Amino acid sequence: MSSSGSPEERESRIFIQALRDYSNGCEAPELTPSCPFYELSESGSAGCAEQCMDILATRADDTEGASTVALGSDIHIVRRVQKRSRRNPNEKAPIFDAAEIQIRDRDRPTREKRTVSLVRDLDDALFDIFAADRDERRYIIEASWDELERRGIDVARMIRATAVFSVALFTVFQTLDSVYDVAAEPSPNITRWRSLLMEAHARDTIRDGVGYDEYVMKYGAGIKPVVNWFARASRSGLIDASPPTIDDLLGQPHDSPDDESGVGRWLHDRFAQTYTSDWAPKSLALEWAYMHGDRPGCGAPDTMRERWVDPVELSAMLARFATSTLMETDGAGNSRSSLDTGNFAVVAAIYLKEAKYEAAASIFRAILHLRPEDAVAHNHLGFCLIPIDLNDALNHLEQSAALAEAPDMVNVANQVLVLHLMGRDNLAHKLGADALLTIEAPTLDAWLWDYSGGAGGIVLGRLKNVRDYLSELVRKTGPA
Repeated sequence: MSSSGSPEERESRIFIQALRDYSNGCEAPELTPSCPFYELSESGSAGCAEQCMDILATRADDTEGASTVALGSDIHIVRRVQKRSRRNPNEKAPIFDAAEIQIRDRDRPTREKRTVSLVRDLDDALFDIFAADRDERRYIIEASWDELERRGIDVARMIRATAVFSVALFTVFQTLDSVYDVAAEPSPNITRWRSLLMEAHARDTIRDGVGYDEYVMKYGAGIKPVVNWFARASRSGLIDASPPTIDDLLGQPHDSPDDESGVGRWLHDRFAQTYTSDWAPKSLALEWAYMHGDRPGCGAPDTMRERWVDPVELSAMLARFATSTLMETDGAGNSRSSLDTGNFAVVAAIYLKEAKYEAAASIFRAILHLRPEDAVAHNHLGFCLIPIDLNDALNHLEQSAALAEAPDMVNVANQVLVLHLMGRDNLAHKLGADALLTIEAPTLDAWLWDYSGGAGGIVLGRLKNVRDYLSELVRKTGPA
């Protein structure tokens, strides 16, 4: 390394090199008791949040620790220090499952909940925009938001990058004739939003004569301005969900605030998504940089420590995206939105239990207008259509299977049920039996249709074990 630079710069390099050597020499499980970040757990095991790597990430650059080697003929190579990856703070911890953690934390005080649960609780409350108990919704949002900020999470950035898409889409859905329950007393906010968006529809001369439901579901019109509105809303604005004036809605900038750095999406992916295969490519890249000390975390060190991502798994996902031509774009090279189709499953289930099959189906039809190759939306739409249109249901379920990255036992169970209801038991039996032998069953239960064959038809039952459900269908469709 060259000795050039001011005395202050050289002193900084000495500090950085010493800290890097100190960090690399700190080996588990003993670690370094003299380190100011060293701590002992209740069981007596040594631990820390690897704050040394966070310090290096904010002070060092790629050239520090590098040396130049001359090969002759004016050819040089630069040799850089190989950085270690962060260590797993708890190798005996169970496999990470965001939904399971949220369930286990359900009855804990907010301060004692894990970050994963707080992020998912915040998602659920934001999404339930027309909740019957608005005071409870407000409390969950404010308590989760405050606790996440205390843990170093930039909540506003995370919400702008993720939740606003779902909040906006659900807001617009609730104003459609297909789900608007005129017999019941509607929420005042639903009524005001419907009036606002009907006026926006009336001002759209390009689609003059198009009915309001078609205006939204076929063209996606009206959704983008609402996304932009919520993306710019204050915390109280998100909680109250009160509609703006028509001039404010249509006069705002056309583009919602962009999460160019990707940190907002990374925050949500890291603490709410179980599988790294569901992460955005930029989230994977940011996690890789954090894992190897090239950037700080997206939360306080102790918060980041709650989840450790296997660097082998991470590198495999990065390699997969690096070789993909899609890179989460739509074919024209435009980035897809952060809309999470799975967020709408609970709302659809409520409609299905009330026998509002078309209302439930309309949710996923609208998503497919925006994202026609969304495998999850095709599966959910097929599921909603089973009581009313078996042929269309099977079509969407088969499209889901063709678009999915891997076979899914829930999708197969839905297909087997449809084939059974169509009287095609031979094909149903073979499809289900093959799946039981070749597809790994999901760890969590799922909503599936109860079918007894009696006069009552099918009803949406409780959450079921998917393998047990499919096994019963295979038995029912097999030889007598």
